Amino acid sequence: MNNWAGMATLVEAVEVYETANEEYRTVYGEEAGENQTLQFTDMRALVLKQIYQDFEAKGLQVFQEVHEMVRAVLYCTCVFVFIRFLILFIID
Repeated sequence: MNNWAGMATLVEAVEVYETANEEYRTVYGEEAGENQTLQFTDMRALVLKQIYQDFEAKGLQVFQEVHEMVRAVLYCTCVFVFIRFLILFIID
């Protein structure tokens, strides 16, 4: 999910799409009644669910990357301290 502006636009478009059925009925009135063939789905819920899943996956990925960096730093620090301890122990 690299295009946050695109995702925001998509959510706005879905919100407009949801009102299309009411707009159609407003414009065509009774003619839209029984013979209406437009099929509207719950796109907003599906899009929001996908956005949530993408956001959760990205958050998990970032957390894992940070965790690995911290692990590497701690490992290097421990190795450095151990080597320094050995050098001090050998010199003294």
